[in-house]
Amino acid sequence: MADSGAGVGDPETRPKKILVVDDEEGVRSLLKVMFSSDPEFDIVAEAEDGVEALSLAMQHHPDYVILDYSMPRMNGEEAARVLRGIQRHLCIVAFSSVVTNKPEWADAHLSKEEFNELLPLLKSLEANDCNV
Repeated sequence: MADSGAGVGDPETRPKKILVVDDEEGVRSLLKVMFSSDPEFDIVAEAEDGVEALSLAMQHHPDYVILDYSMPRMNGEEAARVLRGIQRHLCIVAFSSVVTNKPEWADAHLSKEEFNELLPLLKSLEANDCNV
């Protein structure tokens, strides 16, 4: 269990911050529930499109972005390119039912049909410094 706050700011011991970007509220809600029981990760913000994701990324400085591809205003690919300019060492997971293989703009890819594999994927990415 956590102690009196020791290591709160230590990047090695603090939960990894996640920004969820998906235009489907149900997907965002399911991800919040899935990650709520894991102390290694913390969903710090959620956005419904790429435009909203950019301001949230600047505000929260996430370690990971779970990024849908098909969204209004700015799709996942466009958002990923701008996000990389904001935060170079960001780990981006393409989480889409449209994109079937890992795109060059993402560090990893997972189909929405493989929803239950998302937490193990992030743990694998964390263990390998975002390289799979």
